[in-house]
Amino acid sequence: MELCKNIFRKLTAGLTLLMVGYVFYRSATDMYFCYLSGSTRHISYILIAAAFVLAAVLLLFGGRCLSLSDRKASRGTVFLFGLMVLIQFALIFIAFRHYLPWADSLSVINEAISMSASSSPRISSAGRYFEMYGNNYFFTIVLCYFFKFFRFFGLTSYWTEALFLNTLAMDLGVLFCILTVRKLYGPGKGMLLCFLCLLNPLLYVFIPFVYTNTISIPFTMGIFCTAVLLSRERRPHFQFFYAALEAFLIAVGFQIRVTTIIPVIALGIFFLLNFSFKEKQQPAERISKKLPHLLVFASVFLLLFFGCQTLIRNHVPQELREANFPVTHWVMMGLQGNGGYFSPDEDFTYSIPEKADKVQANLEEIRFRLEALKDLGPSGIRDFIFGKITTTWASEMDGLYLETGRMQAYNPLQKYLFGFKNDLLLYYYQFFKVMLYFFCMVGLLRELFSRQPTGAYPYILTLFGFFLFYLIWEANCRYAICLTLVLCMLAFHGMEGMLEAWSSDCINRFFTPEKTVRFRLLARRFSGILMAAGVLLPCLYAMYRQFPAYTQTFIPKVDYSVITVGRSYHENAVGNLLETGSILTQTFTTDHTFSEVGIYCSYNGSREWSEDQKSEQPYRFRLLGPDGTVLAEELFGAEGSGKYYKLFGFEAVTPSGPTEYTIELSGIGSGISDCLNFIYFDFDTYDYISGAELCIDGQSLHRDLIFLVDYSYNGPYTTPARYMAASTILILFLLGLSVLLLTEKRPRGKFFSSLFGPKLLQ
Repeated sequence: MELCKNIFRKLTAGLTLLMVGYVFYRSATDMYFCYLSGSTRHISYILIAAAFVLAAVLLLFGGRCLSLSDRKASRGTVFLFGLMVLIQFALIFIAFRHYLPWADSLSVINEAISMSASSSPRISSAGRYFEMYGNNYFFTIVLCYFFKFFRFFGLTSYWTEALFLNTLAMDLGVLFCILTVRKLYGPGKGMLLCFLCLLNPLLYVFIPFVYTNTISIPFTMGIFCTAVLLSRERRPHFQFFYAALEAFLIAVGFQIRVTTIIPVIALGIFFLLNFSFKEKQQPAERISKKLPHLLVFASVFLLLFFGCQTLIRNHVPQELREANFPVTHWVMMGLQGNGGYFSPDEDFTYSIPEKADKVQANLEEIRFRLEALKDLGPSGIRDFIFGKITTTWASEMDGLYLETGRMQAYNPLQKYLFGFKNDLLLYYYQFFKVMLYFFCMVGLLRELFSRQPTGAYPYILTLFGFFLFYLIWEANCRYAICLTLVLCMLAFHGMEGMLEAWSSDCINRFFTPEKTVRFRLLARRFSGILMAAGVLLPCLYAMYRQFPAYTQTFIPKVDYSVITVGRSYHENAVGNLLETGSILTQTFTTDHTFSEVGIYCSYNGSREWSEDQKSEQPYRFRLLGPDGTVLAEELFGAEGSGKYYKLFGFEAVTPSGPTEYTIELSGIGSGISDCLNFIYFDFDTYDYISGAELCIDGQSLHRDLIFLVDYSYNGPYTTPARYMAASTILILFLLGLSVLLLTEKRPRGKFFSSLFGPKLLQ
């Protein structure tokens, strides 16, 4: 039995290592390069060198943390955590409160705001979002009462309140991680983990993405933390408290995001594997000791789980609950293309009224797609699997590139976070993840060669479970957001293993004290030569070779932060412009240059259109200045079926200050049927675009079109000055480390003793 357990443990760790290794390779050799033209192969060397620098900083800081007393380490942890929270709050007030919510986040927040204004809140049956996505019912209800609490005090800045809730969720997840590490390894290593989280850009950039991806983070990490606290606790009343807390985290976390069940399964497997590695006791005796805690856990879990179900039934109409998409829909969607989101699949499932019929239709399509996948052969199946892994784990790094253009207002930080100078942020995030995956691989290797399960194994099982799940499910680059702290914990175990391997206690197992001194000296010299020859010189060469293409390649750029009204399932449409002769106008105000307007249209599929009718251009778009001057004009018609943005480009318009412009849509000619509808944001509780108004023949609808105003231009990916500044900092740091490693004469030199501390260098 013990042999089978070890085989299973090493097999799961080995498979996870292979998948993380592939993601590491993709992250270091691809990603944002696709937005550059020309040769970009040398960027990989620069990225790896930057990741090496960040890893060195973390290891040096970790060595210093181990030399601190518990009291100083605890104070340092509080300081670092406070600094992280301070940065988050500063970003909220300076930048993120001007961000425009998008996609699922927009639909959920809008519905919660609407519900909070009602004395008997219920999720609306209008729109198709909640008819499709039943997995968001509970979170929407929680968000409703969260907003209702602030509404009671007259506070209606809903978006800012949602940002603080999202920040609280991520910070609670960090706190759970720190508590886990402090309990298992001590305050010094808890400080190291806190520093790693402080450097994690995802904990800042995704504050505006208020959705279950981030809200579920404290539940996932709390499940692990509470299990550790419960296993180490000896006081009975605290044991009962932790058992109840664990039940709360699992029951509520499952309602927030169903994938919370994966860490629960991982934890259960870990305890089963670890059961026989502890003291020999009779199973009945061990179970009897835990029985009271199990009863408390089961009672609280059942009470909360069925309480949450009752809450959903009381707030969601039955017709919505019976019509939402079955799980087969997302399995079906995960079998097409790269496994990502595919709107025709959504329309296909939605078009089937009964849930049983949806399941049957999805299963038939799944069989068809599996047969098509089988026909591709082993190489095709391999490419499909690797494509899904890339989409979820290494594609545009959790969708960060897509998030860089939706702030409504402007401030000095805008261009560096969400504007045309955000290249350094994008690359910092990329080489941070490269470093994170490297340390994860070290942690996985450590687990692979250990004789017993380590504290990292529950996180390994969780990561392995998510890898398998997203091979079956729909792939999405944002699905990995909820695992950022799982990756941080696994990376911490890798760092902790490297620091432990360099400690005196570890080296003294193999060498005498005299030989230990010589070994350290030789290892340091060898590291200096390796750094100079293997990292510094290739990095210099790569920077030299990449310089022209990197700074002089002009690429298409689009600044969407002028105005972008997010698409939502709370939508309606204006049609019959041709038949009624109506004129539709949409005003907006901006003080920034723009060169393109996009109008969200829906193709009228209620009748058949001939090819001649499809080629007609019966609509007219005009952009009017504040004095009524026509700045741009274009005739257009239907371009295709479904919904799409009709884009109108023109010479760049540069306002002298905040200026109001008008989009005018009208029909030309007579006797022509309408083939297009113009979609507007049908939500009256939340003023999405301040100072904008949608009118038909001068009559206000008190709504806004779903439209965008952007600035399209060609520009260099970065500037020579920015490139040289970043390269100089990187080169100086590598050069400094190389020189110090090669010239330090004693193992306990001033520099290394101040960084690593006596515990590592004695």
